[in-house]
Amino acid sequence: MTAKSDIDNNSLHKILIGELLISPAEMNIVSQKYGFTNIGFGCMVSGTELNGIEIYNSEIDKHLTKKNGIDWKSKYLKEIDSLTELRRIEWKENFK
Repeated sequence: MTAKSDIDNNSLHKILIGELLISPAEMNIVSQKYGFTNIGFGCMVSGTELNGIEIYNSEIDKHLTKKNGIDWKSKYLKEIDSLTELRRIEWKENFK
């Protein structure tokens, strides 16, 4: 997978590393309107993998900024924060 080929094929992904509060599938509810999907990579990554993921995500971010405008990322993160908070509230209510 290379960022250039994914951009050329209009098949954009952001690679996520680490433990997530909500699943990539739930995040895709928001991310798809910005033109990409999320892929969870897991917690265990080598230095080489991490470097490749950072380079890939950086190229995708540059393309998304051209497509969505300079403030797309802050809008996206705000929507993800809202979704995360909603899931947290649902979890607390189910726990009672």
